[in-house]
Amino acid sequence: SSGAKIREQCGHSFKSAVTAASAIDLRDNPLSPNSGLYCSVKAELAGLLGDARHFLHEYEGQLHLPLGRTGLVFSSCAKMGMINRLPRSGPVHVIDRFIVGGPASMRGFRSRGVGEHDGSDPLGSEFYSTAFMGIAIPIGLSGLLGKVLAKAHVWGMVGDVSSLESLTPKVLSPTSWFESTRASVGVGVTAALPIGRLELNWCHVLRSSGSDREKNGVQIGLTQSFS
Repeated sequence: SSGAKIREQCGHSFKSAVTAASAIDLRDNPLSPNSGLYCSVKAELAGLLGDARHFLHEYEGQLHLPLGRTGLVFSSCAKMGMINRLPRSGPVHVIDRFIVGGPASMRGFRSRGVGEHDGSDPLGSEFYSTAFMGIAIPIGLSGLLGKVLAKAHVWGMVGDVSSLESLTPKVLSPTSWFESTRASVGVGVTAALPIGRLELNWCHVLRSSGSDREKNGVQIGLTQSFS
């Protein structure tokens, strides 16, 4: 059954929101990029009607560079999101908070596994940031679908989640960022399939919080694009 903090938000809720999103995609392949960049911005204003009142903004940037004629590709990806409460609003609903964890957001952690939990239920966060860096090399794979665009890669990630109240001290004291930063490294194989990007990774978590759900060892994920 759900924990007490989840049950507190049970009942009827009504949300009205206006959402705007924009993206620039200059990658040569969104599933397995070799070069190019990607930038996206998303904003959501909730509170015209209903009991949900907040301003959400989320950003993502990617850079992919071929390393000369070696065949190696350097890839990086950074994401950040924040939810600001509007005046005369209560706590942000769990369903509207950021849920982080898994191959699409923080490798080495279980899906929805980063941050506070109430029992088995994630409580989400009002702020998150993640950064990924990796080097990949193409490998030849053939299967039932013919030749598959596949790569072997080695990577590292850092990330953090917090409430807005705990975010303020971090801004005033930048060294405190490292106290709650999660970190993971790994190696694996990626494949661009008709249904999405498949990753098979071996992960090792370097740093985590006591409430996180780690996924050391083998982790498999399927996403709609590189992230």
